[in-house]
Amino acid sequence: MQDLFFLQSSFIIGAIWFVIPAYLANSAPTVLGGGRPIDGRRMWRDGRRLLGDGKTWRGLILGVLAGTLVGLLQYFIVENENSYEAIIRAFLISFGALLGVIIGSFFKRRKNLERGESFLFVDQLGFIIVGTLAVLIFFPFTIENVSFMLYNETISFDFIQILLYLVIILPVTFAVHVIANLFWYLLGKQDVPL
Repeated sequence: MQDLFFLQSSFIIGAIWFVIPAYLANSAPTVLGGGRPIDGRRMWRDGRRLLGDGKTWRGLILGVLAGTLVGLLQYFIVENENSYEAIIRAFLISFGALLGVIIGSFFKRRKNLERGESFLFVDQLGFIIVGTLAVLIFFPFTIENVSFMLYNETISFDFIQILLYLVIILPVTFAVHVIANLFWYLLGKQDVPL
């Protein structure tokens, strides 16, 4: 059964629990963003904007703050976790998620895609991949820093299990992103449903 650990409900729930701050950080700028663009309206050497008007300082700051605060809330729900580690991890995955969105926006502009146009897989998965990498690089995955109790079960990720984590979380994230975008589209907050 150990070989099928990644199919156990505790691992799936733990993987989703781990990325909740990134999900919130990624969606918060849709509601909280606006204001001054990060690129200062500067152009790249191809004559197109670096990022575009959709990537703003307010969206970045409030998105990272929202993701970090949900990480703090998770700490209070899962009381056995070290608060320092929980908050740092939530900050890193939130900041990394929005960095992934910014990187994706840069490449969208290079491909001459307009704000709101879909860049398949980059839009849906870039934020979770870069967010996870930020945690891996600056706060390496060990049993000590990614271990928490959830529903009376200890959820632990070690370095090898990160691959299994990605096997679970990438398709889940893709589906969640598509559903969330459809929701924002139906509310009139974005121009395209994907």
